[in-house]
Amino acid sequence: MLTGRVRLYGKKPYGAAVLHGGPGAMGSMEDVARHLAKWGAMEPWQSRLTVMGQVEELHEQLTAYGELPAVVIGHSWGAWLALLHNAAHPKAVKKLILVDSGPLESRYVPEIMERRKANLGPEARRTFLRLLGEAERGNAKAMAQLGELADRADSVDPLPQRAKEPDAEQYRRVWPEADAMRRQGKLKEALSGISCPVTVIHGAQDPHPPAGVLEPLKEMGVPCRSFILPKCGHTPWLERSAREIFYELLDEELKA
Repeated sequence: MLTGRVRLYGKKPYGAAVLHGGPGAMGSMEDVARHLAKWGAMEPWQSRLTVMGQVEELHEQLTAYGELPAVVIGHSWGAWLALLHNAAHPKAVKKLILVDSGPLESRYVPEIMERRKANLGPEARRTFLRLLGEAERGNAKAMAQLGELADRADSVDPLPQRAKEPDAEQYRRVWPEADAMRRQGKLKEALSGISCPVTVIHGAQDPHPPAGVLEPLKEMGVPCRSFILPKCGHTPWLERSAREIFYELLDEELKA
């Protein structure tokens, strides 16, 4: 069921929320939300064009449709959004599940491209860099092509998936601000207020290094459960070898 910009799966109470990547990759968590329908799940779609605008939009969505405190499951950019929302509204969150989050500190960023280079040939690497520049200038076609190439670089043995049109303008407006927050240490600062349980699920072959999430959490004194999935890239539910164990882990986390 679609209500405004929140898709609802299963029946009330909606105690779990899945946050898409991007910024601007609305609908990318649809398969996960469908799996979690038995628990009552929300799939909020973000539309605002600032980081804190999306934080407050998410809180409005959770308050309007969810049972609070909720289990918040964020993938990639959605993991950052989940952390920032928790920092602003800790009482609204029961548990955080960070799925293949981007690194929380800039010192890990160079490793992403090195890992991707290992998965792409020279020509594909040049194409990737060209498309990245065009996507940052708001070129929707380039963003879609970049997503396809990134999926190739970021996956091990991917299952077929439905193509989804990303919001290039949202990416162009939100991502530079979010990246600046990481460079300035503001993203890591958001970890200091975490009081709920945290679980990290990360693909071993994800170009985004797991240490970029686990080490900052450790340095900030945030205990977490972590699961590194073998033969798995950036999107566990679309990986042939990791899909089943990923869903088993999510079910266990929601049962707890």
